[in-house]
Amino acid sequence: MAEIRCDKCGALQKNKDVNKGICWKCNESIILEPKNTQSIEDNTSPAKEKIYSPLSVTKILRGSFKIGFDNIGTILGASLLWILTIWIPYLNVGTTIAMIGLIVTISKNEPFNPTDIFQEKYRKNMGEFFLLISFLVTGITSGMFFIIIPGIVIGIAWSMSIFLLVDKELAPLQAIKFSNQMTYGVKFNIFLAKMSLVILYFLSILILSWLSWESSFFLILLFFICVLVPATIGLSAYLYRELTTRVEQSNT
Repeated sequence: MAEIRCDKCGALQKNKDVNKGICWKCNESIILEPKNTQSIEDNTSPAKEKIYSPLSVTKILRGSFKIGFDNIGTILGASLLWILTIWIPYLNVGTTIAMIGLIVTISKNEPFNPTDIFQEKYRKNMGEFFLLISFLVTGITSGMFFIIIPGIVIGIAWSMSIFLLVDKELAPLQAIKFSNQMTYGVKFNIFLAKMSLVILYFLSILILSWLSWESSFFLILLFFICVLVPATIGLSAYLYRELTTRVEQSNT
């Protein structure tokens, strides 16, 4: 965009003054020279903020079910192996951490074999894992004493820390701090999405329980295995993927 300024007083000219050849400010006949300020405007204009699509409840639920059902074989296989080995000391800690690693892996659309839960790498950060758990329990429990709501907010704000510990190998306090930053501004939608899943589970179980005892027990068990478990794990995987992607893009 070209600007016309008076070469004596520097006043910006209007079209009618340009046609007259007289500066409106100093009222003298002067030579009016155009000055192109496009490059200045380009260099001084503020950087455009990155605009992300809103993390709506519907979007979260749809993404959760998609990830859960796309990886249902892996999720059920790993869950079965975890249940079968939960009674074995020391090994059970590694397999529990590995189930968190499963969520991180499927959030990145990377392959995960159910037997991967026995990998040694998941047992190397046991100390940090238990330290983080103690921080989470202490913080959330303390928040619950202040009429429950602060505890719920803290629980959601720190919910990504366990995945950051496994994925990025952050120190416990760093993971908590980073998780709080990741969930800033979206905690309410995360809460609504989780509550929607709880309500959906409750209504489904309530409907199934109206059937005969034998049929309802079998259907509820089938619902738990084939829907509840994959969708719950899918929810965590989807949230971790979306929130880490947003943070990484904002840093580029």
